[in-house]
Amino acid sequence: MKRIAKMTAMMLIVVLIAALTAVPVFAAPDYDVIANSVVRVVGFDNMSAGTGTAFVIAQSGSSTYLVTNRHVIMGILYDSNTGQPIEVYDFSDNFFVLLDDVNDVRLTATPIILSNDINDGMDVAILRVDTGLSNRNVLTLAPAENERRGNSIHVAGFPGSSDYLFGSQNLPSSEADVTVAPGTITNINQESGGVRYLQHDASTSSGSSGGPVINDSGAVIGVHTLGTEGFKGAVYIDYVIEQCERLGIPIVTTAGSRNAVTDDSAASDDESEDAEAAEEEVVYDTSGFSNTAIQLLTSYWWVLLAVVAVLGIVMVLVMSRPSSAAKHAPMPVSAPAPAAVSPPIEASPYAVTQALPSSQKPVNTPAKSSAAASLICTKGNFAGTTFPVNGSLSIGRDPLRCQIVFPNDTKGISSMHCGVSQNGAGVTLTDKGSTYGTFLSGGRKLNPGESVSLNYGDSFYLADNNIEFRVI
Repeated sequence: MKRIAKMTAMMLIVVLIAALTAVPVFAAPDYDVIANSVVRVVGFDNMSAGTGTAFVIAQSGSSTYLVTNRHVIMGILYDSNTGQPIEVYDFSDNFFVLLDDVNDVRLTATPIILSNDINDGMDVAILRVDTGLSNRNVLTLAPAENERRGNSIHVAGFPGSSDYLFGSQNLPSSEADVTVAPGTITNINQESGGVRYLQHDASTSSGSSGGPVINDSGAVIGVHTLGTEGFKGAVYIDYVIEQCERLGIPIVTTAGSRNAVTDDSAASDDESEDAEAAEEEVVYDTSGFSNTAIQLLTSYWWVLLAVVAVLGIVMVLVMSRPSSAAKHAPMPVSAPAPAAVSPPIEASPYAVTQALPSSQKPVNTPAKSSAAASLICTKGNFAGTTFPVNGSLSIGRDPLRCQIVFPNDTKGISSMHCGVSQNGAGVTLTDKGSTYGTFLSGGRKLNPGESVSLNYGDSFYLADNNIEFRVI
């Protein structure tokens, strides 16, 4: 009888542990669903190119509607020293969605609303793709004003740091290439130019712009827009909801509302009224995940309480039985403790340090190879990162021509700034006609098109000495 009681107690303990460990399943949205809803976008003009992230908010017939940042499509770059504009870019006539990489099929993405259609301070844009994205998931939108500090969030996109880390050359853009970074809301009411932002601490970098900021229920609450050291900001999705309602774009929200499906032609007043009447009759409940989770968790606690009660009764019965049988049992013999074994340490082939003061940034200095040279960034965006030359590489802002690609808004860096190629003694450094110059460590500025030889250990810097590389 005692053995049966003990077995029953052990089974109940297993059930209790399984129940408790099953609860966190509801603590995060499905990352695969998110990845299917996110795409990489790229734009071109005569001088440069830029990339970012967009996400699906609606499907209407063969058309798919997406959201990104305005600055991914058009903007102005400023000189860090003078504050004067040095380049205006506008990719709106050559803007595309990538499904695999930059050399694969490009789907034309047409901006149908930019910030000047809302107000000058709103860094959001709505796109339409007329074919090729009908199989993508539509993300639900939820007002950001309902969120609180400390809530968990998830930011999806194509951060440039991921491309740099794994040496990607062609902007990998499939669902498998989407990065989803968890984080926390650190402030819910930041404001700039009358526009409200969510502040968060998720890991992002250039290329994440335009990506969705998603809460634990799987709904989008913001559009990731900016990031500096110690600060990441996302425009409230509320502004996108307002504009979609104005345009009649058929979004889905957590309240279950859905706009009437429209085409690009203007509907008559009678048709609009009919659509509104039909909308009042039909309620679309898209918060099923969170509602179901709440219902299951509510029911689950009754189950857990019942398990705990039964477990308590069984344990009382077991403990209250006479222990006469125990005195006849053989004394247990303690087995010798196994020798301690240190767990293996997983080696990492990369070491990337971001957002640290320059005095604290670790510098990787691998052993010099006689076969091939590398560059290590000692100051600037990629401090601590090593880039193999592999024959030759180019440095600049153009992702189609450069292997070390700086964000579009990096001040002082040209689209094609300079290039490095392997030679017997080290590398050959060539200025590619940069606007703000390529400099040797002693301060001499290379002439446009000039080439110089650098030995292992030599350094050079770009523009204003805030971005420096060393040959290793």
